[in-house]
Amino acid sequence: MRICHVLETGGGGSAQIVFQLARFALDQGEDVTILYAPDRAESGFITALSSLSGIQIAQLPMSRSVGPRDFRDCWRLYQLLRRIGPFDIIHAHSSKAGALARLVSLFLKDAVVVYTPHCFFSMTPGAPRAYALIERALSWISTKIVAVSEHEFQHALEIGIQKDKVTVIPNGIGGSCRSSRDEARKLLGVDDATIVIGFVGRLEPQKNPVRAILAFREIASRYPHVRLVMIGDGKLRAAVEETLGVLNLGSRVSLLGYYDAGLVIPGFDCLLCSSNFEAFPVVFLEALAAGVPIVTTPVGGAEETVIDGVTGFIAEAATAEALASATEKLLLCSADQRQKMVENAKSHSRLFTIETMGARYTELYKQCHQKNRLRRQASFTARCLSIVGRLSAKKRISVE
Repeated sequence: MRICHVLETGGGGSAQIVFQLARFALDQGEDVTILYAPDRAESGFITALSSLSGIQIAQLPMSRSVGPRDFRDCWRLYQLLRRIGPFDIIHAHSSKAGALARLVSLFLKDAVVVYTPHCFFSMTPGAPRAYALIERALSWISTKIVAVSEHEFQHALEIGIQKDKVTVIPNGIGGSCRSSRDEARKLLGVDDATIVIGFVGRLEPQKNPVRAILAFREIASRYPHVRLVMIGDGKLRAAVEETLGVLNLGSRVSLLGYYDAGLVIPGFDCLLCSSNFEAFPVVFLEALAAGVPIVTTPVGGAEETVIDGVTGFIAEAATAEALASATEKLLLCSADQRQKMVENAKSHSRLFTIETMGARYTELYKQCHQKNRLRRQASFTARCLSIVGRLSAKKRISVE
């Protein structure tokens, strides 16, 4: 099959999943093209793509915000897909690319479009209802929509998308940990007696890093051997630094900014997720693979990855108090119990491999392609029968 992945943002979890899917498909002998907007493509994503032998790469600037420029971007996407296509499958990722690709498909003959939101924008608390209406309208021209968790699937139904349009394929990752626990803790500069709680994410409202700090404050005084390490940067950096200053936690919290999280996650004793909403964070899978239990707010992906008391704990609510309470459950575990959770996490991670995810997407592609082929055949047969019917009618008239 000829597969084209279209994405507007070349960073974060969605870019990681696109890379993994592309690599899997190439290994299966498929023809793969990745079309992305260079404006927001992270250097790591571009470098990773260049390592894939046989992949085709195309670039097309796309405006991140919704506005009149979307008409221009649609036209340019249409022209580009016409020039480098046709494709058996056009797989669009995230909201902007998903909207543009599906609109363009209306003018591409026999186009098959699979759409993975990687977190519907309408999941954002307080998001204008218009976004839910747009997603529902565009679902009618989607061949299939892929939710990456049961949480996201339920949201799709809540905003009015037909159940038969949506399928669930959880995220998966490939490769082994890039550092050992000892190597990671050496990079972090911590000793064996220190318990490291790790936060990995953009310092943005969605990830709510201030909530992570407030939760840490609840337990810091009672557990002096616990330290919080925060990886990521963003527009809330100043708010995070101010909060640390006000709470006098600067000596207990390390702000590493943009950092290769894969090198230090194995050194965590716990991954802390304080997000307001998620679909299925890839960092959950990175933590499990490294044997790191997860403590999280009740977001998408938690149900799939966190077995309470086995691979981590889910807070009862998205509050600092509830998150602190869930974190304390882990801290109260004995060393043997925490070691068992490490083993459980590694074992559970085997359910979320690139092989499993890739195979399910491949099967979905085949089903969509076959359905489209049968539809074309039925359409061709109907046209032939129509022509034969008209010719027969003309012949009868001529004879009469």
